[in-house]
Amino acid sequence: MDLRPELLPPPVSRERLDELSREIERVAELVELGPSEDADAAVAAFDAATGHDCTAWDFATYSGRRSTEEFAREVDRPSRPRVPDITRAELAEIVRRLLEGGEDADYYELLFQSNVA
Repeated sequence: MDLRPELLPPPVSRERLDELSREIERVAELVELGPSEDADAAVAAFDAATGHDCTAWDFATYSGRRSTEEFAREVDRPSRPRVPDITRAELAEIVRRLLEGGEDADYYELLFQSNVA
């Protein structure tokens, strides 16, 4: 089944992935040094720029679960992709794509969670 464009993962350019990856690594290094005003400010600025609610913990632990590029792709996409008129058939297709895996599986999981009570 084809999904409507608003249900597909938004594309992320290589340039944007590289930019976000550099910033993630910079913030992670600040966090690694320990709690500080600089680390807190860097996390807050990152969240403001991406519209996400990352914490210092996210930067300290991301490398154990995913690559820097995967983290960058995640934060460049909407944090809560709500689609008010989503159908049951579309949700079933989202689950199918989620179970398939691949680089967009995290987005499909978030999309599903954001649209099911």
